Amino acid sequence: MAKQQPYTVVETLPAGVEIRRYPAHTLISVDVSSDFGSAGSRGFGPLVRYISGGNAAGQNIAMTSPVTHAPQSDALHTISFVLPEGMAPDDAPIPVDGAVRIVDKPESVVGCASIPGCLAGARSGGKSSGPSKCPQPCGKIGQGRGVLRPI
Repeated sequence: MAKQQPYTVVETLPAGVEIRRYPAHTLISVDVSSDFGSAGSRGFGPLVRYISGGNAAGQNIAMTSPVTHAPQSDALHTISFVLPEGMAPDDAPIPVDGAVRIVDKPESVVGCASIPGCLAGARSGGKSSGPSKCPQPCGKIGQGRGVLRPI
């Protein structure tokens, strides 16, 4: 099971929505040219290879949640893994895949709607397609348990 990125609940709103503060952290990210429904799956592979030793150090790195999905447009999406707590950008091994990059993410405050499974979005006609293929755009997806949006 993936280790959860630490956060502090700032406020709890109706319908299970939480306002969360995430500390500064390090991501590995890849940009994917794809529709929203396919972007998560397409971006997942290069990131899994990186944490599975596909880096200059050959180092295995623990999986941490959430996995983030940030649409840049309808056809371009950034998929990211949060690296383990305490791993600064300078500590992260250099990716061997030129599409994967290391990102220093400052502290952020986001809204999280805790929703079991995936959101049933308008783009899918109300049908859920699973956490990695969630049809509704959002800032962060945490193991299919919720949607986080920067506020």
